[in-house]
Amino acid sequence: EVVANRMGMIPLTFDEKTYIMKKDCKCEGKGCSNCQVSLVLKKKGPAIVYSGDMKTTDKSVLPVYDRIPITELFEGQSIELEATAQLGVGREHAKWQGAVVGYKLEDGKKDNFVFNVESISGIEVSRVVTKSAEILEAKFDEFGKAVKKLK
Repeated sequence: EVVANRMGMIPLTFDEKTYIMKKDCKCEGKGCSNCQVSLVLKKKGPAIVYSGDMKTTDKSVLPVYDRIPITELFEGQSIELEATAQLGVGREHAKWQGAVVGYKLEDGKKDNFVFNVESISGIEVSRVVTKSAEILEAKFDEFGKAVKKLK
């Protein structure tokens, strides 16, 4: 369970054009090459198992950092597993959070803010901000349509 949790929190790079959310996939959430990728981990002790030891079926999907420790194996121990990675949103689980954001008032002015966005995923900060703005815009449009229906 601990190994599964640690592996689930390792940020992975991926091609946005290749993968889609399971809920939006034609496979209806069953899992296919459009909405998930397999990762294989196989190592014998004594050794420290790192994120870079994971191998994927898609070479564009890799750990953002190769040296994230997963577990330590002692003499006579080994690990062999296959895992599945899929896209998700941070609201469902922290492992899918794309970035952390902080803000402060600029020079004490009430309406001026300085935002600090740090990517904790395989996605560039500029893409995180752009995609977030697109999602917010879609939600505002949906909200506006719902309000118009009330009139």
